[in-house]
Amino acid sequence: MRFYLIILLIASGIYVQAQEDTRKNFGEDSFVKKQEPEINENKKQIKPEINNVENTKQDYQQAMSFVMQIGAWFPLGYLENTFDVSPAYGVRLGFRMSRNVAMQFGLNLFVPKESSEFDVKINNLTYSTTSQGKANGSIGTWFTHYTLSRNKKVLFEKYIGVGVGFIQLDLVNPLAALDENQYYSMRTVNLNFGFALSSVMRRHSKWGIFVEYNFTPYYTSGFVETSFGSNSISVGLQYSL
Repeated sequence: MRFYLIILLIASGIYVQAQEDTRKNFGEDSFVKKQEPEINENKKQIKPEINNVENTKQDYQQAMSFVMQIGAWFPLGYLENTFDVSPAYGVRLGFRMSRNVAMQFGLNLFVPKESSEFDVKINNLTYSTTSQGKANGSIGTWFTHYTLSRNKKVLFEKYIGVGVGFIQLDLVNPLAALDENQYYSMRTVNLNFGFALSSVMRRHSKWGIFVEYNFTPYYTSGFVETSFGSNSISVGLQYSL
């Protein structure tokens, strides 16, 4: 009897062990194998999305960038007494400082089609002159912050800048060399801020619009009075690489 009991216990142990091995070998493994295709498929779907996001980030995070602008320059306040709305142009070369910030160096120009005469004081003498057809504007440095939209297709830029503003006068400097027609020009500090909204395209290019406010106190040059004016706005299209 004891012999049969021992045999029964041994057989039960073998059966339980066999059931456990079957569950491990076929239950869990088959479940894992069943899940592997789904996991791999999800990885395939996620990987292209990650790549697209990374490519988009690279589009606006280039180590260097080049910006071109074309639009219109609008005088404000007292400046309207001297200038009309004029064509505006700008070029900038940027260097990325961090993930979302870049430093840019460039030149903004406006060329007045119409310019009323205004008085300037040079060496305690007063002259009447204009700036019609002259290339005026500013040269300086900008600090730009970038924000990418959630859909990765729109780039918002806000920036501030400082530089030198200038207006060329239709007045020859008699102290210049006799063989050169060197004209007088007013030079003073230029402070500005603005923003741009661009659509992110392929191959790192972006098309958009920009608006920029400029404060240029020309009276600090000593050529004109405070009533000459200091404020202007530029609006136009922007293309960047």
